[in-house]
Amino acid sequence: EEIFQRKDKSITMTCSAPRKSVVSFFKGDEQMTKEGIDEIFEEESTEQRENVEWVKYQKVIEFAELDLNGVVYSCKAKFEREQVVVDHSFILEIADAVVLTTKPDKETFYAIDAKVTITCIANTKVVGDITWYKKGSKNVEMKAEEGVVEIKNDINGAGNSYGELIFVSAKKSDNGAYFCEAEEVQSPEVTVGFYPVVVTSEDVVAREGETVSMTCTAPEGATVSYFKNNQLLTSESEEELFTKVKEEESAIGYNMFVYQKVIQQVKLSRDGEEFKCTAVLGGLTVLQHTFVLKISKIASLVISEADKYYKAGSKVSLVCTANKKLDSAITWWTKQEGGEDKQINAVSNSINIRETLNSEKVTVSTLEYLSAKEEHSGTYYCKGEDKKSTNEMEIGVFVTKDKAQGLTVNDGVFFTINCWSYKENFEFYRDSEAFTANRLVKSESAQTDSDWKKKTLKLRLSKDQGGKFECVSKFDTTA
Repeated sequence: EEIFQRKDKSITMTCSAPRKSVVSFFKGDEQMTKEGIDEIFEEESTEQRENVEWVKYQKVIEFAELDLNGVVYSCKAKFEREQVVVDHSFILEIADAVVLTTKPDKETFYAIDAKVTITCIANTKVVGDITWYKKGSKNVEMKAEEGVVEIKNDINGAGNSYGELIFVSAKKSDNGAYFCEAEEVQSPEVTVGFYPVVVTSEDVVAREGETVSMTCTAPEGATVSYFKNNQLLTSESEEELFTKVKEEESAIGYNMFVYQKVIQQVKLSRDGEEFKCTAVLGGLTVLQHTFVLKISKIASLVISEADKYYKAGSKVSLVCTANKKLDSAITWWTKQEGGEDKQINAVSNSINIRETLNSEKVTVSTLEYLSAKEEHSGTYYCKGEDKKSTNEMEIGVFVTKDKAQGLTVNDGVFFTINCWSYKENFEFYRDSEAFTANRLVKSESAQTDSDWKKKTLKLRLSKDQGGKFECVSKFDTTA
């Protein structure tokens, strides 16, 4: 009879012989005696076989040692005539005690939906299969399930048994502590967790002087690290770290910590800086959130100088120039007294608004009236990125009071000419040449009509002073 047993486990050997026979016990070739070091088989019980009393003998080894491996114990019974009636041998095979270890052997996290294998390795070849259990108030044996869980048993190159518990596509519900078992020996428990892995990058867009905020969320228990331009930030770094601002529960039931970094009045020089927030949970990087600062100038717009006054029907152009390429279109506005300012919109064949990027890579917008009308008079400004131009431009569009009249006068006799002027912008010409003041006999008080003033001039001319006389009022350079 072959008896296999593990080190330190008990071995029981039992043989039976007729009561009247002479029974001897051997260890190898050496007969065992009551005075020997090794205890002999002891009488355990009796039984009747075909009216013959048989005695059952038993030997128990409480803790098997490796040096018993290969030892043969035997029980032999004879009658007086040397007839052998019993020859029962026990061949012992003693192997090392089973020790099971797992890989991984410490708490480890894996990505959800990943294929994950946990391995149980024995220090020897075990009897039977290795089984797996999930720890709980009542341990649950893991069973193979197609497309969900696979269980494998095999022998490695060293002749030792190993088993694999394979999660085909791990889920949050698979989180827990697991152990393997073989020959009533259990491995230490190993906790595995399955967590969604988040890798993301975002541009943090702001204008200089604004407040910049960066936020990342990591699971409770994770080791969170922060980087600036791929350099690890520590409490001794000049750059301030992210700080924990609150706790919350994620949509899939994890307790999360929210971390935030705020930069007040961000400078243009920080454009292009890269910050990164990482979280490692049980060896798994579950979060890598990158922030790239996109800091631009504060928009500044100015309207180019232009003529203030225009004749009705003429073309009027205003140009607004920004200090950078704007993220939004430039808009044009006129101020309204006692109400909201009015936005100017393009009108086909009447009002054009063109926007370009010039050679200096700044945005330029042109407002153009193809045929200006009096109603287009007003104070104009432009806006871009919610910033108003630093200046305003006032323009006036007038229907000109051009008039021609023939007049015959007597030599040396006084006559009267009535002239209109805009405010005090008044000039007097004869044959396109300024008529000097000493030719002006008298200027009467002006009569008021809005900003237009009526001037009455009295003149006396000699015969050789006839010609074309003009009263001219100018708006800047526009007559």
